[in-house]
Amino acid sequence: MKSRYILFLLLVIAFCSCEKQRFLNVPFEDARYVVNGLFASNEPCHIELSKSKNLNDTADAFNISTATILLFENDIFVEELNYYAPAAGQKFGTYLSTFKSFTKLKKYSISIEVDGNTITSSDIIPSGSGVAANFLGPALSDTTKQDLNFSLNLKQATFEKQYFHLLLQQRWVEYQVNLNDTTFTYNPWLYKIVTPENDPTGFIPSPSQPFSLRAGGNLNGILLDNEQFSNQMKAIRFATENEQPNSNNSFLESRVIVRSVSASYFDFYYNTSQYHRTKSIPLTEPVIIHNNITGGIGNFSGFSSDTSLTVSTFY
Repeated sequence: MKSRYILFLLLVIAFCSCEKQRFLNVPFEDARYVVNGLFASNEPCHIELSKSKNLNDTADAFNISTATILLFENDIFVEELNYYAPAAGQKFGTYLSTFKSFTKLKKYSISIEVDGNTITSSDIIPSGSGVAANFLGPALSDTTKQDLNFSLNLKQATFEKQYFHLLLQQRWVEYQVNLNDTTFTYNPWLYKIVTPENDPTGFIPSPSQPFSLRAGGNLNGILLDNEQFSNQMKAIRFATENEQPNSNNSFLESRVIVRSVSASYFDFYYNTSQYHRTKSIPLTEPVIIHNNITGGIGNFSGFSSDTSLTVSTFY
């Protein structure tokens, strides 16, 4: 009996120790040009240009500073964009236009020449807009509360299909009470990560995980699709993390910005947020990210800022 056990153990060890190395011949595509660009009324066009990386490439993405980027309005040449080197702590430089008179429903196109390659894209600023009202937030709070809760009513201005992007910014305002007046010091506005409250009969919020837009800075917020609330006022509720006051003599200003965005804008950033939410989950259906770049990958899209509303919170 003992010899049988010994024989069984030897067989298990023999089978477990048999290994055969196989090397997968994974085909790698050539690096592609990546475009991240936005344009909006009364703002310059922002474009960042880089090259894609393979999965096993641990180096930073390659910033491209030598391209020629031309801007067109309804296929008529407007100007060549200027390149600005990366700021401190940034990886990518930015191509900016001096032209800011972007108009709704006109087609805006870019043509990029780099290393003998031509990259093109075009988009519009949508004609519709959002009507926002009743932006409410906590008038009083304290540091024991984990989150600050906000609500907003939003209505589309037309009956056509529309897409919106809501962003929350906050800044601390410090004040000093003097004998005759009060002086205020305003800190810079900062974008905040928000967690939306799902409304199954209305909007379709994007996942709460933030996503990043390289052109124009960090872009957090909620992407909204109006397909299910045609010309109706809908309530949007969301929360953001509470913070410690800068000083005893300070209060928090919160500002919500409502953007009307193009279909390309919505599809690209909604797909991107879904990708970041699901990329670490095994056996998940791959997310195909929208691309409107010919000769490369990425996004070039337009939007308009419709509303900016502010509330104050005292501690």
